[in-house]
Amino acid sequence: LFDFDYTIVDDNSDTWIHRCAPGGQLPSAVRDSYVAPDWIGYMNRVLSHLAGATEHAIRAELEGIPWTHGMRRLLEAIPGGLAGVNHAAILSDANSLFIPWILDGGGGGVAAGAAAAAPPQGQGAGRLPPLAPQCAAPPHACRRCHANLCKREAMRQLLQRRAAAGFTYRQVVYVGDGRNDLCPCLALGPHDVAMPRVGFALQKLL
Repeated sequence: LFDFDYTIVDDNSDTWIHRCAPGGQLPSAVRDSYVAPDWIGYMNRVLSHLAGATEHAIRAELEGIPWTHGMRRLLEAIPGGLAGVNHAAILSDANSLFIPWILDGGGGGVAAGAAAAAPPQGQGAGRLPPLAPQCAAPPHACRRCHANLCKREAMRQLLQRRAAAGFTYRQVVYVGDGRNDLCPCLALGPHDVAMPRVGFALQKLL
């Protein structure tokens, strides 16, 4: 199981699209408007400012995001039968459009369709649609995770779906970097493995 931003890719995919703004940067009124914890509301403002950018232009920009060293090679090896690995998926609250666009553009072998990502976005005349609005109250009781996704619960549901399809796993390996990756790591079993990115928040919290 992989996180996405600063794990598979070496940047934040949400802020990477700021480059699609006229002149290559957002005006400070939009760029500096984030008020914690409403990231989805902030991204709605960003995407509204980018309303003139086509999906093709934003996708092309995202395909230029740098990958974490060695990650592209790792993901490309998984479908070919990397020793001991028979399934890979992403658990991320990154934009659920951005993830497959980046993976498709970079040749990554992770099954993006299995990703537990931010609420799905609708389609809209070639323009990037807004993220789902931020709820007034979080849809889960977990205080470790972001309001739109508890990664522990997403991991549990993913493993349940795989079990219902006849798949069980000898070991789960979780690869991540951030504070919101702590929650699923604490739910791992005695034979599972947490692999935090060196120098990032998750390593310091474990």
